[in-house]
Order: sequence, then C-alpha cells, then structure tokens
Amino acid sequence: LLTPEHLWAELDSLQLIPRGFNDESGFNDESGFGSSRVQLAQASLPRKTVAVVESAVEQCNAWQASLALLRTLRGCGIEPTARAYNIAMAKCVRDGAWKQSLLLFDELSHSHSSALDGFSFATAIHACAKGRRWADALALLDRMCEMGVERGQHAYGAAISACARCGQWKVSLQLLEDMELEGVQPSIHCYNAALSACDKGGQPAEALSLLRRMSPRMPPDVVSYATAISACARDSAHWKTAIELLRQMEETGVRPNVFAYASAAAACSTGGAWEEALVLLGEMDVRGVLPNEVVYGAVLSACASQGQWKHALKLLSDMRLRKLRIDTPAINAAINACGRGRAWREALVLHGQLTASGTADVFSYGATLAALYKGGQYDKLLRLLEEMPNRGIKPNLACYTPVLSAFASTGEGDRG
Repeated sequence: LLTPEHLWAELDSLQLIPRGFNDESGFNDESGFGSSRVQLAQASLPRKTVAVVESAVEQCNAWQASLALLRTLRGCGIEPTARAYNIAMAKCVRDGAWKQSLLLFDELSHSHSSALDGFSFATAIHACAKGRRWADALALLDRMCEMGVERGQHAYGAAISACARCGQWKVSLQLLEDMELEGVQPSIHCYNAALSACDKGGQPAEALSLLRRMSPRMPPDVVSYATAISACARDSAHWKTAIELLRQMEETGVRPNVFAYASAAAACSTGGAWEEALVLLGEMDVRGVLPNEVVYGAVLSACASQGQWKHALKLLSDMRLRKLRIDTPAINAAINACGRGRAWREALVLHGQLTASGTADVFSYGATLAALYKGGQYDKLLRLLEEMPNRGIKPNLACYTPVLSAFASTGEGDRG
C-alpha cells in the first residue's frame, strides 16, 4: 500500500493541496482540521485525510486529475467516499468524458450502493445524454424509483435531454407527463429539452402544442420560442406559423436572438417565401441582431428555391462586406438560384470560384450542370461533366439528369 507521504506527494505534484492549508499549522481553524502537515503525514490515514482528498478532487480543473486522485486514495487502502465519486463524475460529464463518468457510477454502485443519491443518478443520466444513450438514461430513471431515490428536476431533465438528442419525442413528452404525475414541476430546461425532441423528431404540431401548454405554467423563454420555430422550419406548411411565433416573442417581451431569426428564415426557405426571408434579414439590422452565416444561408436557400438569382448574388456580396465566411453550400445555393433564374453565365462564374479554391463538390457540379441545361448550353454541359473525374468527383444522379435531358432535347439519345 502507498503511505500517507505518497499521498501528499501526489497532491503536491498536482498542486492540489486544499485551500486553507498552512505548512506550519496545518488547516486554519475554519477548516475544522487542527493537524499539521507533518502530523497528518505520520498518521495512519485517518478520516481527515479522506476529507483532504475530497477537497483536492473538488479543486481539480481536469477530470483526469480527479481520477488520478481517486486511484491514489484507493492505492492507500481507502475506498473513496460517495461524495468524492460524485465530484469526479460531474467533472467528467462537464469535460465530455461521459464514458468515464458512467464507469465511476458503476464503481460507486458496487462500493457504496446505499449512498447513491439524486445527484449520483442525475449525473449518470446526464452522461447518458452526452453519449446519446437514451435507453440507458431511462433505465437509470427506473432504477431510482426501485431504490426509492427521489426523481427530481435534474434527473428528469437529463433524461429528457438524452431522448431529445436521439429524436425520441414521444418518450420526452411522456417523461414530462410522468413528472407532473409525481408532483415534480418541470423546469424551463425540461420543457426546452422536450421541445428540442419534437424539433429533431420533425414534429412541429407537437412542438406548438407543448409551447401552448407552457404559457400558463412556465413562460417560454428565447430558447423555447427559437426551438419551436425551428420545428416549424421542418414542414413547409408551417412557415407562416414560424413568423407568427417571432412576432409573439416580441409581444411577450422575449427578444428574438440570432437563432430565432435563423430558424424563422429557414422556415421561409422551406416554404419558398423568399420575400419574407429578406424582410427578416433587414429586420435584424434594425433590431441590432447581427446576422451570421446560418441566417444568410437560410435566406440564400429561400431565394434559390424561387430562382431569385440577383438577390442571391447581392446576399453573397453582403456577406463579404460583413466579413462572414462564405462556404461551399452558400455558393451552391446561389448557383441553384442562377440555374432556376436561367442565369447560366453567373452560375459558371460562381462555379469557377469554387473550382479555383478547390472547394467545389458534387452538389456544385449538379447545380451548375442544371443551370447550363436550362440555359441551352449543351456543349459546356458535356465539357463540365467530363471534367468531374479529373477533379476526383464522382457524378451522381443529379449530375446525369440534365445531361440526359439535353440528349433527349437534341435527339442524340435516340442514336445511342
């Protein structure tokens, strides 16, 4: 077994001697420990040493250091307390090490099963959410009930989040009902997680129903509204509702953020409402909400859907002025707009920008080929198709379709 001196050496090496410790007098009076460092090092690992390590685990910035200290404690022949485990688990979840957090929970279950509390379970369920293991999250929630551990907002919220990440909207809504049956008031986080589940599950009607249920119980916040608007963007029939929700936010004193505007613009894109999308973009400047690449991408898509190529080119110009990153999908959307608007020359210019930067993809070629077909530029169409293998891009059906249509138009397809 490691000696107390080894334990202190480990704490020193990690610079984790707890606050309030003094080399000469030990801990100050407020700490509750009167032993000096020397006296503690000579002791046979009394309870105060465990408290020292617990405090050190709490001070760790990185989860790796927390685990190292727990191993050190076990190496000294002392089983870490449930509190030490809980602290380390939470740090693992915070830093994205969800697998390690669940391993610690398993260890805690075997060594201190009676000490498992709501915090232990909520942290483990949160770890499941990080790992998209919604079924495991529900199993832990059931286990809490079996062990008589109260299932509070944090545990339920983490379980709903786990389901939301996997689009399990029905289960998320059922968990909300379970909370109410158990007399647990859902927090805003619980509602928003359930809204996110409806969004990811492509259920705008359910999201809107939940938003209405919230109003008298828990006033929706900006995340609630933005998520419901995002759900509306998944169905072209709900684009007007998305705009209505944006207006409702203002009426209820909730200031729309960039995510809310981006979601509303995406809804306009889904519904082909390019004029409304442009209005939203102008409105953002008036209200002091800076549009980002996501907003511009949605507005570009809206313009592309209706062949508004002049507006699409203007949007790209605005993005450059704002020093926003113009990625391949944004330029592809503009090419699509040019194609639908029969502006094949402008489409070729945009395509040339992508090939010059080496960022053209199969969608860039598909959109440009479609633009050339609509512009009757069949020779250029064939040359562009032949160019694709040389650039390491394999044509897909969207690339071949305008070529086959061109053959059909000229009668060449009949000659084989």
